[in-house]
Amino acid sequence: FIPTRHLIFAGSFIIIFFIIFLSFFGLFRAKDIEVVKKVPTEKIQNIIKEYDALEFSFNDASANLFLVGHVLTSVDKQELMYDLKGLSFIKNIEDNIVIDEITVKNFNDSLNEEDSFRSVFSLANKPGNYILEGYVKTAANFSTLNSFVNSNFPYLDKLENRVVIEQVLQVQIATLLTKNGFTLSFELISGKLVLAGRYDKKQASSYKNLMQEFLKTPGIHSIKNLAIASDGMMARIDLTSKY
Repeated sequence: FIPTRHLIFAGSFIIIFFIIFLSFFGLFRAKDIEVVKKVPTEKIQNIIKEYDALEFSFNDASANLFLVGHVLTSVDKQELMYDLKGLSFIKNIEDNIVIDEITVKNFNDSLNEEDSFRSVFSLANKPGNYILEGYVKTAANFSTLNSFVNSNFPYLDKLENRVVIEQVLQVQIATLLTKNGFTLSFELISGKLVLAGRYDKKQASSYKNLMQEFLKTPGIHSIKNLAIASDGMMARIDLTSKY
């Protein structure tokens, strides 16, 4: 026989021990701690993404950043470098960036030294993309220009040549006039086509379409129309040789 008070005491002891046991293990209960890992390359990528023609490589061990590609202006590069230098984990930046405005200026200076190329110029319409525009008089001049560009321009694979040969363009203009039945005189001045003479009023619609066709022709940027619409008999009198 076990006295009741002993049973109560034993039961209370077991309950208290159980509570202490649970509390003890509650102190060591595991809890997931979310650690935000800041990846250096992601921070660099967030800055570089605004510059489509740039690529980079980052070495974590040496904290060295390698940059290569093109930016349009010196200001673009200054802004880029300022943002990158604000990243404390970068110790050294190996800069191989090409500034397009400097490339274009240096090449245009070289073109201006050649008399036959002074109507030719280069430009960069976006980073890493160059255009060569302007006029040369003959096909021989164009061939000489190509040789000059191949020897002096550093990024040939990124250059689009849009130079127009005036001799060829004049033949195209004369052909279009004849094809559409117009006997007009014309002159080409730095991309501006000047038309003079008379044409039949009945050809007004054809003449308007011809103007649109001229504007679509590479090398013609604008038209100065001095031609006059007249009746059939007046239109047939060609006075070009008198002036």
